[in-house]
Amino acid sequence: MGDTIFYMRSSSPDPSSQSQLRERFIDDLRKFVEFEKGKFQSAIKALQQAPKFLVSSEVPDILWLGEEWDELEAKCVGRIVSWLNGNIESKLDFIRLINLLESAEKDGEPEDEQVFTKEQIQTLQERLRTLIDASSSLLRQKKAEELGTIVGQRLEKLHLINDLRPIFDSNRKQVEGFLPVTTMHIVVTGADGLPNALDVILSEADVERIAEQAEFAKNKIQALKKIVQKLNITIPETGLTTAKSDHDNVK
Repeated sequence: MGDTIFYMRSSSPDPSSQSQLRERFIDDLRKFVEFEKGKFQSAIKALQQAPKFLVSSEVPDILWLGEEWDELEAKCVGRIVSWLNGNIESKLDFIRLINLLESAEKDGEPEDEQVFTKEQIQTLQERLRTLIDASSSLLRQKKAEELGTIVGQRLEKLHLINDLRPIFDSNRKQVEGFLPVTTMHIVVTGADGLPNALDVILSEADVERIAEQAEFAKNKIQALKKIVQKLNITIPETGLTTAKSDHDNVK
């Protein structure tokens, strides 16, 4: 028998809490606030000219296109953009972030010296707000990915298991025949983020019908993509728009 698994649910941490301001994030902001004005403006320009849909991991690659950026600086801005995109969803979140930056203290300082001066806080406030406004491509990508999770339960695993079920005589001593059985094992991600499993017994006709419907679905996807191309509208690359997924398992 397999191992017993216990799931424990708890409320999500406050994205703007002090625990979220990790040492690396603070270090990135300390470097970011020291960037020359021209370098900062080049980062904003690069983000504004980015593709319509952009994932945060692609930000450093965009910045590297400018000769004034080195790899470490580009990755620093990429991490900041990623953090902002994942944690700042409202003006209130932004205000909380600035308040926490104002109260952030240097480790090991006996007099509780602040990490940022008042002038640096003012610069960070202006630059972070500008950075958020310029990151519309990341916001669109985030909305697209969120849409893929709220429209229904996502498929995690799919197994089609075929076996023969014996048919015994009345005394249960002799096998008089076998019945081919197909079991479809489905695991989906529930609304709470935990897996839910379902086993369905399929007849041979069911298997043929599913295969037929799958072919219809593939044809309809291609037809819809052609319409989108004619309209010159971008299809974001998400888990819903990938032809093959590592989560798909067919046996």
